[in-house]
Amino acid sequence: MTEPSPVAAPHHGRPGPGFTTPAAFRRSVRALVDRHPEVFAPAVWDVPGRVPPGREAVVLLGRAGLLAPAAPAPAPVLQVPPEPGPVPSWQFAAALHEELGLLPAGAVVLTQVEVAAKLLAAFPATAHAARQALAGRSLAALAVTEPGGGLDFDAMTTSVRRGDEGVVVEGEKWLSSNAPFADELLVLARDTAFADSALGRHSLVRVPVDAPGVEVHPLRTLGHRGVTGRIRLTGVRLAPEALLGSPGTGLLTLMRHWVHERVMVALRMTAMAEGLLTLLRSAGGPRSGYADRAAAELFVDIAQERASCRRALELLGVGGCPPRTAAGCKLRSADVLRRTAEAALRREAKLASTRPRFAGLDPADPGLAERALRDATGLALAGGSDEALLMVIARELR
Repeated sequence: MTEPSPVAAPHHGRPGPGFTTPAAFRRSVRALVDRHPEVFAPAVWDVPGRVPPGREAVVLLGRAGLLAPAAPAPAPVLQVPPEPGPVPSWQFAAALHEELGLLPAGAVVLTQVEVAAKLLAAFPATAHAARQALAGRSLAALAVTEPGGGLDFDAMTTSVRRGDEGVVVEGEKWLSSNAPFADELLVLARDTAFADSALGRHSLVRVPVDAPGVEVHPLRTLGHRGVTGRIRLTGVRLAPEALLGSPGTGLLTLMRHWVHERVMVALRMTAMAEGLLTLLRSAGGPRSGYADRAAAELFVDIAQERASCRRALELLGVGGCPPRTAAGCKLRSADVLRRTAEAALRREAKLASTRPRFAGLDPADPGLAERALRDATGLALAGGSDEALLMVIARELR
């Protein structure tokens, strides 16, 4: 299957009462985060034996009306007043993900808004579910990758077949973000009704987590605790309406969706790198000319990548963003975040050797740099690995 042509962005929701500018919206996000350290403080996300408070983070932001401005329509939100002029809605999405940049909750919120709500809003039959997701009343997770198969769609074993009264889903999914606290799963499965079709063999299926035959187990992978999950689907029987969109078009739907998701993930990784570099430059202690030059190079790379992400968002907002542009943004953002996190780790080690009680770049968060490097690895897989992104770019060079 070929990569789709430039994809237009979904129409984003407009900000609710009190949010007439991205700056006001950003202040509201920051104020809510500051009021709830029991949910947003990084330390509470790494407690052994405890599922991170991802659900609580989404509920708080949703109830406060802070998810809808960054979400695809249809969302029950008000219009921006016409004066001094309508603000491009992607700016509110950027403000949300940038403000949550270095917080672990940011990845959960991005998955809820830019993946779950966006996909649900793409189908008229699930418009209400999208509104519920934006209000923080329901959480959803996209389940695509499989153990041993990754994103090799030809090797996908999870299947959906027609039963006497609906459809039956069988299989196993792996490394599904937000699965441990999701209410429903959006499962990509090989559709047995199209086994011999060259046009499309996969369908998207909406699976309630409490349906008989569904098991979700939190994973500890890539240094994360409980934000991804392993899903087992054993003879899960669902109504025919569980199929999202036209049967056999699930993969095409996701390929179009990934253009948008890659840009948003790139924006988050760039925001993480920017925040980490700010802390790196203010950490104090002995410095060298080499360290200053390295920091300057990172500053330039981050600024360039931030501008690229903003340009890609503008393209999405006005009609379309080429897949190679989205892939390039995510590829470069992952690289700059990894390099910034590695520089921060080296800086931490040097500071610790001169100040024995040094607790990290941020004294309240001793694992900040390590977590950023870990998240760089995990986020690099969202919407396609580096290898997959290079394949997208290479196809458009032919």
